[in-house]
Amino acid sequence: MIKLLKNAAILLVMCLLVCCSIATPVTAGLPRLYTVHDIEYWVSPAGSDSNPGTESEPFLTIGHVISMIPELVRNDVFIWLDEGDWDETLDLQGRLCLAKLTIRGTTTDSLNHTINNLVLKDCIGWVEFDYIQFDTITTDALFISRCEPRVKLEYIIAVGECNYNGLQVVDHAVVACNSCVWSNKNIAIFANNMGQIHSNNSSGIGNYIGLKAAQGGLITKNSSQQPEAQIPEIKITGGSINWN
Repeated sequence: MIKLLKNAAILLVMCLLVCCSIATPVTAGLPRLYTVHDIEYWVSPAGSDSNPGTESEPFLTIGHVISMIPELVRNDVFIWLDEGDWDETLDLQGRLCLAKLTIRGTTTDSLNHTINNLVLKDCIGWVEFDYIQFDTITTDALFISRCEPRVKLEYIIAVGECNYNGLQVVDHAVVACNSCVWSNKNIAIFANNMGQIHSNNSSGIGNYIGLKAAQGGLITKNSSQQPEAQIPEIKITGGSINWN
């Protein structure tokens, strides 16, 4: 019943925001509060944030392209990462995605598109990250909080050796990770404080703990291939690790 009420509340908020956005005028010269058509942006180490963000004239920084995403995504938004390294945090917060928001490398080799780390908070809808390497050694590679109903990770790599975690999901966020690599971490995949992770064909080596679920966190395994670790799995304080 609580889950049904929560989902109903989310749908009500989404409908109210759509109605308000339709009536909200867009002031000339200011960023739009919502999308009015599908959007594609490109980012490249050879670009400039004064560019329009097209394939031939890409943006330079991750922070700038994220700032160009309206709070209300009513149409598909696609961000392409060219080959290169960004010494930045991909910090995406407070978006309502009625359509799909995708951030993806331009090649199928994740090592070609490297960012420090990901912080994803308070995003409702469908958000996806594909073919990206996160190489931080000073914090969790990916930290996801209060995001539902769907965050999808495909071909993500986080292998920097550190005492932090590869993927930590908390506060009712729901994440599906497919064919991702988590190596040399304190915890490769960590569902904490009611976070949910669906792990399919995850791999990696050199981790202290492979899968950890705590404080009501849930990990479901869709395949037997999971990150290698000194301690394969830990379940504490109401956490669960199950087969799908």
